[in-house]
Amino acid sequence: MADKCLKILINQFIPYVKVSGTYDNPVVTGTLMEVFETIFGRLGYCYKFITRLDQGAGGKLQNGTWNGLLGLVHRQEVNMLGSLKMVTPERYEDFDVSEYLYMDDYTAAYERPQTESYVDGFLKPFPLMIWMMIFLSLLAVLGTISALTLGNDVMLLRFTEKKGRQEDNPLKTPDNTCQRILSLTNESSLWILSTTLLQWSLIFLPLSLAAVTKIPREDSLRIIKGMWLLVCLILATIYRSNLKAMLILPRVSLPFNNLEELVETGLPVWVPTLSLLHVTAMFNSVHSQTNIAWAKKDLIVGKHVVAAPRTALMTVVHDTFSKKGKCFNYIMSGSLLAPNMLSFMMKKGSSLKQEIDPMLRESGILDHLYQQGVSNATECLRPLTFKPTNAIRILDLGDFYGIFLVYLGGNILAILTFFAEFIFAQSRSRDKLTTLRRSQRLSVL
Repeated sequence: MADKCLKILINQFIPYVKVSGTYDNPVVTGTLMEVFETIFGRLGYCYKFITRLDQGAGGKLQNGTWNGLLGLVHRQEVNMLGSLKMVTPERYEDFDVSEYLYMDDYTAAYERPQTESYVDGFLKPFPLMIWMMIFLSLLAVLGTISALTLGNDVMLLRFTEKKGRQEDNPLKTPDNTCQRILSLTNESSLWILSTTLLQWSLIFLPLSLAAVTKIPREDSLRIIKGMWLLVCLILATIYRSNLKAMLILPRVSLPFNNLEELVETGLPVWVPTLSLLHVTAMFNSVHSQTNIAWAKKDLIVGKHVVAAPRTALMTVVHDTFSKKGKCFNYIMSGSLLAPNMLSFMMKKGSSLKQEIDPMLRESGILDHLYQQGVSNATECLRPLTFKPTNAIRILDLGDFYGIFLVYLGGNILAILTFFAEFIFAQSRSRDKLTTLRRSQRLSVL
């Protein structure tokens, strides 16, 4: 075999093999070039690269033959497939597989999410369940204060009746009782709202102090109101702390981070032709599966998801960061396929396997070569939710829409309450006038 050059079949598999130029005169670079030079230099073999950029790895057909790049190796048209491929049971059975060089898995990459304004941003410091519990607690305190105050009035009425005193009591008649209940509910609601606003914002301080300075005389009311003030203080402190943390170190939600979430999104997915994902029909690829340059370009702008080996996706992230100094994509942490070995493929019974394997076992620079090829990807692989940044996002109008809507809703509620009170007062006036006229008629009779 030393009297002629070896034919090494390659295709694009970044960062290991990068191919440019033409079919007749390809320019091949990548981290495996130093491996080829070392191995075949020591063996004394010359070699040349055969490129098939328009073909994928290939799969086994029903008649036992292979298509794609592996078909050329199987038909002995080339000596070796120099682009690393994952080892499957079918490939291991029909080809000689070298010692594995790396372990890799299939995963997916997509457009990197950015921090945006949220209409409900002021609600995010607490989850929905906590807000519901706060609202229910407010209603419970309102009912408790009203019940305790009404209970004190009932006790006072019974005490005066036993003593035979004739002092006026707010619960002497049914009409006075209803008015007293409405008055207590109104006073309790105003007190709870004012004290809550006092703890949560200093803007409403004058209104809040006016209500808080009305100290109850009964010990039971002092206890319940004091506990409510303490709860409001704790909740307001936690709310402000969480809101500051969200503004200083905003959390970003990923569109997907595993296979199940990716399927639920319904996003278009691009996969390489005749890859394991393509052969197993796990995804229906968009556009041409062989146009890798097109896939990389549209991945960066977020038009589709790219499903490929993790090492290849890391190289895309490395290249974009090296050229533009910014991370445009993220790689999900989950896997589409379990990790597998990456090895050279040779025809069955090839003598190259016995010559290459010993040197691959002794090689200690493979990881070093790979890390050199993706060194700039490290910055973009940090978890998005905990990654600090020096960039400052200025709050825009969208961040205040929620507050404006709450303020508008409060004004509308106040207007509706005013009209309801006006209509209710007019109705009561008519009822009193009717009752007075009836009493006058009865007195005349």
